[in-house]
Parts: sequence; C-alpha cells; structure tokens
Amino acid sequence: CRVAYVKAIEVLVELASLQTSFLTLDEAIKTTNRRVNALENVVKPKLENTISYIKGELDELEREDFFRLKKIQ
Repeated sequence: CRVAYVKAIEVLVELASLQTSFLTLDEAIKTTNRRVNALENVVKPKLENTISYIKGELDELEREDFFRLKKIQ
C-alpha cells in the first residue's frame, strides 16, 4: 500500500509540473497572438501607408525631373 501511495504522489507531482508548464505555454501563446494582431492590424497598415506615400512622392519627383529636362531641351 505504501508503494502505491508513493507512486501516486509521484504521479501527482508530475501532473502538477505539467499543468504549470501548460499554463506558462498558454500565456506565451496569448502574448504572441496579441503581438501578431498588433503587427497585422496596426504596424502593417501603417507601413503600407508609408510605402504608398513614399512611392507617390518618388513618382512626383520623377515627373518634375522629366518636365525639368523637357524645359531644358
């Protein structure tokens, strides 16, 4: 009976350890999901808008250079 009791205690300790690991992993997953959502919904759109703005400015500069060269010729 004592051996079974010791074995049961060992199993319970292992189970508690696994449960703690599971909870830690669950929190890490939640944190990662929040970061992914922030990147997808905030950072990515801002970067896309910035890229679009820069492309527009570069196109405008290219047009200005083209007309400037046309005037010179």
